[in-house]
Amino acid sequence: TECEEGKRIVILKMQLRSTMTPTWSSSPNEIRSRQHLNSRRLKHIIFITLAFTLVLVALSFFDEVTEGRNSSFDLSKSYNFVDDARQLGIQEAPDSVNGHDHGDDFLFNPSASIEFIDDQDETRQLETHYKNSIQDPRFRILCTADTQSMAWGSYQARCVTLKNYADQCAPFAHVITRVLPEPGFCAHYNATLYVKGIPPQREELGRIFIDVVDKYDIKEEDIREGMEVIVQNKLQGDLYNKNHVTHIVEHWYNNDPEDTYIPEIRDLEKGSPLKVGNVCCGCPSPKIDSSNVEFTMIDEKVEGTPITAWFLKFMSSSGWTESQMTKLVETNEYGTGMLYYSVFRTLFDVMIVTPKRRFDKLTYGSIQRIVSVMKSGVPVLVEVRGPAFEMFVDRYGYSCVYAENPIGIKKYGTLEDALKKMHDANARKQCQEEGLKIAEDFSPSVMAKRLLVTLGYKGDFKC
Repeated sequence: TECEEGKRIVILKMQLRSTMTPTWSSSPNEIRSRQHLNSRRLKHIIFITLAFTLVLVALSFFDEVTEGRNSSFDLSKSYNFVDDARQLGIQEAPDSVNGHDHGDDFLFNPSASIEFIDDQDETRQLETHYKNSIQDPRFRILCTADTQSMAWGSYQARCVTLKNYADQCAPFAHVITRVLPEPGFCAHYNATLYVKGIPPQREELGRIFIDVVDKYDIKEEDIREGMEVIVQNKLQGDLYNKNHVTHIVEHWYNNDPEDTYIPEIRDLEKGSPLKVGNVCCGCPSPKIDSSNVEFTMIDEKVEGTPITAWFLKFMSSSGWTESQMTKLVETNEYGTGMLYYSVFRTLFDVMIVTPKRRFDKLTYGSIQRIVSVMKSGVPVLVEVRGPAFEMFVDRYGYSCVYAENPIGIKKYGTLEDALKKMHDANARKQCQEEGLKIAEDFSPSVMAKRLLVTLGYKGDFKC
């Protein structure tokens, strides 16, 4: 195989290097001089080794002392790891980012420009590569996609968050976020997760999983034998389970799991309108005929994306400035999500979540938008339209729902009925509590753990 051929090249270069080592005859004085020099070097090496051992012991003691404080999964921290999706436009992957050496991972990026100084240096690089990729005792997972897909939120949510969780909580898992390596690099993985596409069939990629997400044009007949498929719900799984193993692993909510703020449910003063909002890109606006309801539709297809394009239009009256908005986005990994939460919590008593009207979205779509809004703590009204949303609300018995066309879906009331109930603070409080409880099942830690187990990881979890 190509990997075996690469390994033979390394061995040949090592043998060549050893045969080129110069030999000479020495006089007794020269031999004694070299022996004395070697003795001094040995003493220095012993001293340095002892010092290094003492440092390791001290660090180990410090880790034991602080272990209890650091055992929880904190995605709000700023993690320094190399991720090609965050370096689009950069042709050469640097050897380090923010001072963090990413070691053997740079070899897995075929776009990196690696210049070997000489044959010996090249051999050392390849030896390190084999040592890290073959002898690494951890369960190695390559989480990848094509370069274009890496810019999409689905890759960020799936792979980047998975790596963050594994680095903190799965000590025997090593998640690598990279474009697919060239065959000549001979990387070895236990499993490969490929987002929104079909990778080549290569032995060194281990078990191969295709994460379909919303790439609905992926057909089962195009997927090679032995590859497994990750889907969003049972109906999507039925598209691929004739000849392939399928796994349901939904997307987790897209915000900071450490955000524990729960907005207070206010009592509406007499004559005060119920403030209702819907934020979506290309979703039709709900038809609201109810009196005493102040409805705001924020259609990102009209307002633009990302949220910074329209945030101040709606939030400047609440005291937000451009500098505050920019600082939050630039300094917080979840800054964008926190902007959405600020909109929900500041402007609205109730949020409406409507599905997009395409057949594939209605049938196989992700319920990430629902659980993301639920995590904000703002009461959520879910429109039951299409199998995907209906399966979700039935699965959890969620009570804060409506159907715009209840004919044939008689168990759900109309939007007008639901909004009348939402004028009652107790009804909104119940929706809030139900939503927050559901969101717990879609936290990054819960879902990332499920994904790791699906990919074959059998090690321990610290959090």
